[in-house]
Amino acid sequence: MQLNPLALLRDRTDAILRDETRLGQDIPQLSRARELVELTGTFNDLSRHLRAEREGLVGQVRQRTAELQELNQTLEQDVAQRKAIQAELATKVEQLEAALAKVHILEGVIPICSYCKKIRKDEEIWQQMEQYISEHTDAMFSHGICPSCFDQHCKRGKEKEQGDQE
Repeated sequence: MQLNPLALLRDRTDAILRDETRLGQDIPQLSRARELVELTGTFNDLSRHLRAEREGLVGQVRQRTAELQELNQTLEQDVAQRKAIQAELATKVEQLEAALAKVHILEGVIPICSYCKKIRKDEEIWQQMEQYISEHTDAMFSHGICPSCFDQHCKRGKEKEQGDQE
């Protein structure tokens, strides 16, 4: 038996405050006096209850931390995916802008001769269609002869040459 049981109770309380691993440990009975026995029992009950509450809260914090880490990982994956999509879109935009820069559009009514197909540039200036289109676009021309023009112009020329030689 202690001479000063309340001092021991105070000291045990201070020890719990300094070292929470002692939370939930019972204090030995301090005295046989009924009030002190009840006080010690109540203190021990309170200590065990606080320990159980603390363990429950620690468990909840761990569970919530795990959930938040999982959600954070999902968000990081989403951000990485969006960055990849943005990079891909930026590349596509650059490609489209480059393609658009190459496109020159001829708009409006272009006056063209019905016979020789020359295009009127100014009131009195006419130029070949190929030259006009090349000056106003990035298009280039390569010339050839279609089958009907070949028959019409080249065969006649050969026939005429053969007729002249005879």
